[in-house]
Amino acid sequence: MALGANRLGAPLRRERALSELRQPAIASRARHSTLTHMKTFRIAFPMLSDHMRKVSELYGVLIPQMGIANRVTFVIDTDSKIVNIDEGAEALDPTGAETACSRTKHKK
Repeated sequence: MALGANRLGAPLRRERALSELRQPAIASRARHSTLTHMKTFRIAFPMLSDHMRKVSELYGVLIPQMGIANRVTFVIDTDSKIVNIDEGAEALDPTGAETACSRTKHKK
């Protein structure tokens, strides 16, 4: 799961979109695995490790039987309001998150 992070898409465009809203990505993996992933894909925006899966559970994306989270991108604005949710294959493409970030930016 990545608040935004969705990790494999176009990281530079997503980085700009997310940094404007100052929202980190959250990965449901161990910290060392998250750091390795960030280095491998040259991700510069903040990523937090949810290795205990508590955030995944709170956002309703945890699959408890498997101990993993569904791939979901939440765009959360500066007022802590969820303004966009992309799930599954849509979460792999940063376009939805970028569009939501752009809409949110222009509302202010």
